[in-house]
Amino acid sequence: MSKFWVKGDRVPSFLKKNIMAIKKTDFSAIKNKFSKEAEYKADRFFDLGDAFLDATGIPGPAMGHINMLLGHSDTGKTTALVKAAVDAQKKKYRSCFYYYRTKMELGAC
Repeated sequence: MSKFWVKGDRVPSFLKKNIMAIKKTDFSAIKNKFSKEAEYKADRFFDLGDAFLDATGIPGPAMGHINMLLGHSDTGKTTALVKAAVDAQKKKYRSCFYYYRTKMELGAC
């Protein structure tokens, strides 16, 4: 007899007991106890006006997230930043801005 049992071979007697002992387990009780659907908070945004909403599809930068404003020269990135700061102050939020104007190099990261 070989060391390993191969499908199609006669099942050795010591394996018959183990094969008969294997049964299907119902995991639904465990799933119901420990699994939940994730609940997310609704996203909130700073209001930058109708023009920003029309251009991007969102009302402004998201509150509580890291936002990056990227684009070419004279496209309104600084204006959007200032409007976001004004809206944050109106809503009594403290905001933090990292204003980086030059080209970012890989060594600076």
